[in-house]
Amino acid sequence: MDILTKDVEFRQGEIATLSIWDIGGQQRFEFIRSTFYKGAAGALLVFDLTKEQTYTETRKWVTEIRQFAGKNIPFVLIGNNVQLLKLADAAFIREEAREFARNEGGIYIETSPTSIDIVEKAIRELTRRIIDFKAQN
Repeated sequence: MDILTKDVEFRQGEIATLSIWDIGGQQRFEFIRSTFYKGAAGALLVFDLTKEQTYTETRKWVTEIRQFAGKNIPFVLIGNNVQLLKLADAAFIREEAREFARNEGGIYIETSPTSIDIVEKAIRELTRRIIDFKAQN
C-alpha cells in the first residue's frame, strides 16, 4: 500500500490537499480494502486495457466503495496501457468501460504510463467533483 499527499489546484487560485491511498487490487488486500473506503471522498480506479479481468475487478470495487463510502461517491475510471492496443483491439471493453462510468455517474479516461498530464487532469476533475458534492451535502 502506498500513501501520497498531493496539492491540486482544482479551480484558479483554489487548492485542495488530497491524501491518495493506493490500496492495490491484488487478492491479498481484499480483506482490508473496506477499512480504507470509509471516509473516502472520491476514488480513482485503474485497470489495464490489455487485461479484461482487471476491468471486471474495478466494477466490483465501485460496488464496494459505494457500500462503505456512500452511493454517490465521485470516481474516475482509468483505462491504462492504451499505447499497447491496436486500433481494433479491446473495442468492446473500452466502450463498456466508458458506458459503465457514464451510467454510474463517473468519468472515464484512457491513458498510458507516459501520459501523466491526462491523469493530472482527471485528478483535478475528480477534486472539483468532490468539492461540489461536499458543498451540496
